[in-house]
Amino acid sequence: MHRKEKTYHELFDSLGSTATFVRKYFQNQKGLFDFNVTRFQSNESVKCGQFCVFFIVERYFNQDIEFADLLEEIFTENVEENEKRVEDFFSQYVTS
Repeated sequence: MHRKEKTYHELFDSLGSTATFVRKYFQNQKGLFDFNVTRFQSNESVKCGQFCVFFIVERYFNQDIEFADLLEEIFTENVEENEKRVEDFFSQYVTS
């Protein structure tokens, strides 16, 4: 996700990222990158797209919060609890 500042980029990965991954795939991009190394989603989950949408919506409404602080606010270290939060979000705001 690109922020207002053109030299600052946020990379959210519900399975967690590494500096090696970020350097490998974004080596030609200029600017600073902030990314999470913490896993928020279980290995068995198939909801990575829902996690991304959840993050994007939360980020949109919380642009004044630092990336790491936002992640602490919307996720826990418990991946099952995170699955429930994402599931509840979609149940409440997305209709089928």
